[in-house]
Amino acid sequence: MDKERLLLLIERYLSNQASEAERQELDHWYNQFDSKPGLDPEMLKPPDSFEEKRFCRAENRN
Repeated sequence: MDKERLLLLIERYLSNQASEAERQELDHWYNQFDSKPGLDPEMLKPPDSFEEKRFCRAENRN
């Protein structure tokens, strides 16, 4: 999954607009970390960190 798709799915999930298929796609992406040791812990932070990054990114656009 590319970064843009991931960000779209997370945004839709957090706003309760994700379809069941989108939720399953996001769950599948997330669950694959259990089988891949050595992944960056930053990727596993709770959704609040995503919101912070999204806010910072939006601020940088202005």
